[in-house]
Amino acid sequence: MKNAILLLVLPVVACTGLMESSSDDNSGLSFVPPMAAADMVGSEAGSVCVVPDYFCAGGKICVQGDCQANPCTDTWVGCPSSTCKVACVDLKAPCDGVTCPKGETCADGHCVTGCFNVPCAKTSCSAGQYCAPSDGKCHDLIQVGVNCKAGQVATLVPCAPDACAGVTCAAGTTCSGGKCVANKCASVTCQAGEYCKEGKCYDSCTGKVTWPVPPPVCTPKCTVCGASNGCGGTCKTGTCAAGQTCQGGKCVCVPNCVTKGCGEADDCGSICKGCEASAKCINDNSVWLCCTPDCTDKACGADDGCGGTCSSGTCPSGQACKYGTCVCLPDCVAKGCGEADGCGSVCKDCQASAKCINDNSVWLCCTPTCTGKACGADDGCGGTCASGTCPTGTSCKSGKCVAPPPPPPPTSCPCGQQLVGGKCIPLCSPDATLCGCTACCPLGSSCDWLTSTCKGIS
Repeated sequence: MKNAILLLVLPVVACTGLMESSSDDNSGLSFVPPMAAADMVGSEAGSVCVVPDYFCAGGKICVQGDCQANPCTDTWVGCPSSTCKVACVDLKAPCDGVTCPKGETCADGHCVTGCFNVPCAKTSCSAGQYCAPSDGKCHDLIQVGVNCKAGQVATLVPCAPDACAGVTCAAGTTCSGGKCVANKCASVTCQAGEYCKEGKCYDSCTGKVTWPVPPPVCTPKCTVCGASNGCGGTCKTGTCAAGQTCQGGKCVCVPNCVTKGCGEADDCGSICKGCEASAKCINDNSVWLCCTPDCTDKACGADDGCGGTCSSGTCPSGQACKYGTCVCLPDCVAKGCGEADGCGSVCKDCQASAKCINDNSVWLCCTPTCTGKACGADDGCGGTCASGTCPTGTSCKSGKCVAPPPPPPPTSCPCGQQLVGGKCIPLCSPDATLCGCTACCPLGSSCDWLTSTCKGIS
């Protein structure tokens, strides 16, 4: 297997003192093409060097395996020579005209396994510019006298502070932002076309984890209630012994009261309580029997003879029995708004159009008026107008001005239109002519209106 190499770089070298920074793990979004052997050989005997960490004598720098004169100066865009960079860049997009099969990506003009984002692979820049893999954008060339391989030209690239310059990290860690952090991908080997992130291998085309291999999905198998389901759980369904049923993974007893009366054993440690519809099963001095409640001529709330209370019965004058309790009945016959109802409150009877209100401790009948008022205004009786005037385009509903609901989308369209996304739009494009209601005649043809068909111009 091969390590998944994912950071796209060109053969860029730095002047003395510059170190490459690295990320804490591979993102799987880029690819590094392998360097050809010819790119590692110098043009002069004794000048062969190894990219990127090689010291060339005489202040020279290593560019594509060749020790060459250092073009960096202390005056270029304010960068000291120790941080000046030289890059051999492509004059044209390396993947122009290259089509790769599904599951492969073009990098450096070749198809490689995997689905990666390769900056500049198909980016064409104007004359005098180059595409920088760092941001995938075109930048102006600043050519220098350094030899590159055919199809490339040397340029100075803007310097940038390197927080990881001079930082040495221990095994299993990497420099990020000037600090050594754990590199979970340091000892992980992924297949071609995969990338490592947080110590796991991912398929670059599907994004699915390929290593560690996810555990297979377990399908529970249950036949006996409460037994193991084979996936670390318990069977919530299944068979039980006769007279039992499975509830929540436990076999519970099913009471048997068929043809059994009040007080008979239900075979589950309790008793059956079946009686006629009007009776109930009670225990009277350790004897189970069917008892029929009787509240005839009894007071409200009295004992019904079966251990319960009478929910109906007699009450004192002015009261009524409700759910076994005598409650006061308000008396507002021939009484007006604000008069005592005999139950600690007041009567609120008024004419049909009026309502009884308390105005500064005085009870009176008030007739609401909303004539000529806005929707939601005070009705003069402490309420709001449920109807009234509203701004144009709205109507009053329950005291609020609301806009009408939007009309339902059309289900059909008129002649010469078609229904798209709930809207009727022209059937024909601007450069075509409608023929009948369903045909569009392109330029150079005419419409036969009898048949609604298009014909060529003879």
